Amino acid sequence: MHDLNAEIVPHPDYQMYFEFDNENFVSILKICGVHRRGTDRSITLVIRQAAKGTSTQIIVRSRRGKFQWGLDDAGTPTATIRNHGISGRDLQKLFDSPEFKNIVAQLKEKIEWK
Repeated sequence: MHDLNAEIVPHPDYQMYFEFDNENFVSILKICGVHRRGTDRSITLVIRQAAKGTSTQIIVRSRRGKFQWGLDDAGTPTATIRNHGISGRDLQKLFDSPEFKNIVAQLKEKIEWK
């Protein structure tokens, strides 16, 4: 796995719940070749999944708001730089990158699914 601080966070509703601080979020963007246009330095990224076989959800939190998107959702994410610290176009590039898909797959391997 890439050198990311990926710790499983216990969560009552999700079997897979990983939270990345801004430094790790920026590292993920670099690994995936995405150049974020926003300047918000307080973004956290959550990758979570309720159970094996369900859609993986991504949450981006910034000082101004929270944006949630399912990796199986159709279309382009509607996040905005002003409200979420990153644009939907940049998130789509992230989600479409093979490196990000690999990161998510490696996180799933760490889970003991019930």
